[in-house]
Amino acid sequence: MNLVLFEADEIGATIPGQDPRAEHVRRTLRLKEEDTFAAGIINGPMGRARLQVLTKLEMIIEFIPEKPASLAFPLLLIVGLTRPQIAKHIFRESASMGIEKLWFYPTELGEKSYLDSDFWQEKNYRTQLIKGAGQGVTTHLPEVKISESLHRVLSEIPADFERIALDNIRPVRSITPYQFQKNKIALLLGSERGLTEGERDHLENSGFVLLKMGERVLRTDTACIAGMTLVLSKLGKI
Repeated sequence: MNLVLFEADEIGATIPGQDPRAEHVRRTLRLKEEDTFAAGIINGPMGRARLQVLTKLEMIIEFIPEKPASLAFPLLLIVGLTRPQIAKHIFRESASMGIEKLWFYPTELGEKSYLDSDFWQEKNYRTQLIKGAGQGVTTHLPEVKISESLHRVLSEIPADFERIALDNIRPVRSITPYQFQKNKIALLLGSERGLTEGERDHLENSGFVLLKMGERVLRTDTACIAGMTLVLSKLGKI
């Protein structure tokens, strides 16, 4: 954990000793009471946490803010629903890279049963967001939205976001030389089996430009990381 994140109501409250953050402070950082470590409030300021109490049973901290809340990068990543294990990587890396929004939607070729898993139903993805944000030293957690259809997600994209979709079947050009017209980007990817022709038509009719990222077919999580890196680099954010 490069930055240990806490909910606002955890400051001054008792955190169980078996909490991964308490164990990290005690076993990995090997700190003791009155020591401080890099910390942040989720979607709030960054600073230092001072250990008021630290035992095997509990941890209580005081928070000293030093910097304002992290600013999110103007990127909306839209991904076809994928299996939970792959989705975990996408949640972690998206938060680590500090993007503004992360949305998912069901695809025609995707497995519909994925949405029935505890990962999606119980919103267990928040844990992955927090892990990623701590790794990336940011307090911002991307806005998460699970849409009921591609049509619904396309209708909810803010008007000031430029629309780009990654596709290696029917692209108009490569993303590498492509010049963005706006400084906010909506980047869409299909699920593990890709997009159908009908979905490609729908995307183009909704103002999306289909771009390829290379000749290789990448795993969904790998494609997301590569796509985010390219977009943020072109925006001058990394």
